[in-house]
Amino acid sequence: MVEGAGAWRIERSGNVVFAGVGRGLTWFGSSTPPPTSPAPARPAPGLARHPAWQVALGWDGPVRISTGPRGAPLAAPACLIPPGLPRGPDDDSTRILIWIDPQLVAGLPLTAPTALDRRAADRLRTAIGDGTPDADDLAAAVTDTLGRAPEIDPRLRHALDGLGRAGSMAELAEETGVSTRRLRQLAATAVPTGLADLRRWHRLRHAGLRYPFQSAAEVAYDVGFADQAHLIRTSRALTGTTLAAVGAPVLSARRARGEG
Repeated sequence: MVEGAGAWRIERSGNVVFAGVGRGLTWFGSSTPPPTSPAPARPAPGLARHPAWQVALGWDGPVRISTGPRGAPLAAPACLIPPGLPRGPDDDSTRILIWIDPQLVAGLPLTAPTALDRRAADRLRTAIGDGTPDADDLAAAVTDTLGRAPEIDPRLRHALDGLGRAGSMAELAEETGVSTRRLRQLAATAVPTGLADLRRWHRLRHAGLRYPFQSAAEVAYDVGFADQAHLIRTSRALTGTTLAAVGAPVLSARRARGEG
């Protein structure tokens, strides 16, 4: 395992899984194919609404993304998925995902998954490298691909920087020096999915960073969820799946080291 500030990478038996957070970006990748044994029956998943922009890449070729309950899958070198789009879960077991906080990509009028060309896919894949990217390099690749967002109100910037540590929206507004209502007004254009959902996502992504090293119950407590069930519900609501589902290679590596 390789672990750094805000990132980790595990390689085992030729398979790689990694995750990291930095500069308003979150990245995750896994080269591990889905298990061949039948999975236990589970309830049909509902639609998820992720509050961040998402770019999906294949490891070395096209990626396929669902475009809605009735739409045909979109196959492209890379796909850009707008925030708040209701989607069912895709098979994320052999792809690279980059989530981008919405204020960093303000103003793109997209309402459906959109294909990115091979140059964009190669630029982002190069920045990701072996799964331990420099956050500044990855941010530059995202800006090169999607454009630079306009500057936002400094009060909103301060609030967004504090999303991960504030105990409540009221506390965040007080720290920022505005009312809760005014803070929501400031966020309306830059964060169309809402500050509350983006705050839940910040907690969830930090849960993903702790997942290789702690039990799910410990992770839930440490990042501010009421309990493990609250963490699971949030993960399903925002991503359509759970940390356990996307982190199967992590669990496998933990068991191999005798960590349970």
